[in-house]
Amino acid sequence: MSVTIYHNPRCSKSRETLNLLKEHAIEPDVIEYLKEPPDAATLGRLLDMLGLEPRDLMRKKEKEYKALDLANPDLSRDRLIEAMIEHPRLIERPIVVIASKDPLGANLDRVQIVKGWVDASGELHDKVFDVVWSNERALDASGELPAVGTTVDLATATYRNTIGAGQLATVWTDPEFDARQPALYYARVLEIPTPRWSTFDAVRANLPLNEDAAATIQERAWSSPIWFKP
Repeated sequence: MSVTIYHNPRCSKSRETLNLLKEHAIEPDVIEYLKEPPDAATLGRLLDMLGLEPRDLMRKKEKEYKALDLANPDLSRDRLIEAMIEHPRLIERPIVVIASKDPLGANLDRVQIVKGWVDASGELHDKVFDVVWSNERALDASGELPAVGTTVDLATATYRNTIGAGQLATVWTDPEFDARQPALYYARVLEIPTPRWSTFDAVRANLPLNEDAAATIQERAWSSPIWFKP
């Protein structure tokens, strides 16, 4: 498994993330981005993977943000990326997400981050972010990710791992982060579609499929939550 973390050793959260990876026997490639900022192509590729614009990955409270007038809507994407490279303090600290398929299981469709929070009036909210996915898909204009497709053969209750990915990894920063608001985050990993147990039973017993139940499912796994408290 190849994992890269853009690390700031002066940041306690970055140190904790690096230690957590090592505790799980993951030895990442560590890039101290204050010393070795990513080049324009790398930073642009990360932004594309995350579906973010440059300002979404900027620390807006840094003095450089105001001094360089980076809130100016007339600035191009290239100019904003250039500012992040020239002043890497502007780069927001990431969340590292890594998922690998079960060796005997189905390939992976996507990784999601599920966010939950309570607003000032006490109302509960949640939101799902697609953060990395397999195959050459892109978020549509409404922010939705197209389905991965299916290889399931309902006649034989089988599937093929010719779509999806064996491993997915990315870095992600909450584009709606509010440092004043408590929140929780957890990762959710979805496999490509596979036959539902009722489909397996119908094929084995040579019976018609149950029309009242879905013929396929997408198995999923969850991480433990990360709690943020101001």
